[in-house]
Amino acid sequence: MADLKLLDRELLREKWQKMLAETWLSEGETLRWLEVPAQGHVGSVVNQKPAVPHKPLSEVRKSLVEEPNWPLPSEQLTRGEFLGDEWADDPAVMWWAFADHPERDAVRMADHIANVPGEAFLAITERRVAVVVRSNQVAKEAEEPQGLFGRARSVVQKATDSLPSTNHPVSYFEVPTERITRIQPVRMGRSIPRATCLRLDFTDGSTFYAHSRTKQDPAEVFPPALTPHPGLGPPTRPSRPGEVPDFSGSPNPDFSGDPCSDFH
Repeated sequence: MADLKLLDRELLREKWQKMLAETWLSEGETLRWLEVPAQGHVGSVVNQKPAVPHKPLSEVRKSLVEEPNWPLPSEQLTRGEFLGDEWADDPAVMWWAFADHPERDAVRMADHIANVPGEAFLAITERRVAVVVRSNQVAKEAEEPQGLFGRARSVVQKATDSLPSTNHPVSYFEVPTERITRIQPVRMGRSIPRATCLRLDFTDGSTFYAHSRTKQDPAEVFPPALTPHPGLGPPTRPSRPGEVPDFSGSPNPDFSGDPCSDFH
């Protein structure tokens, strides 16, 4: 699967940083991290059921982006025949969610990224974590939403009519930092070197991963924790019938740093 080279990704990152600063950030708000759009699928394990590629399970506004003709992830992933973090070694997968219920925040993140493939990206400030798209890539809020499970509409950026262009950045879905327990870099997969991912733990017990493909080390912004937060963290694999999933998490020996028990 072809994707942008590092230099091109950094140029795109700088472009989006400027656009977000001009039209998306609130007064006094600072952009801490940005993961640019990636040509890769979303995967998930929700209520012990793997879904690769992931499809929206909750209410999402209709996407105006064409479905890409990307190669599918490996059969090992699409069949759910994996034991741990093998998804991180598959170049066709860029995002991953673990949760016990479709309405958890990590699944909502996955839903919205998967619904605007190759265009949605992740923006993190001291106030919120957001899935961001261009305003002309999703239907207006008045149009009929898509999804298998209806729920109250997510927090989205409003008053867009007053902005200068029809393709300015808007929040497709966002979570306030009060609902985030920790953000930290982790090493994933079985390859050498292991892939660097950004891990987001939510207060509802769900976890979201994003492949980090930036020149800057995410550990410079998000100090890695020495031990996982009690009770949080994804199961290492889909549970077998009759087996209780392990949500205890595991230490991450590949990063060292001061404990970070809270994001903000």
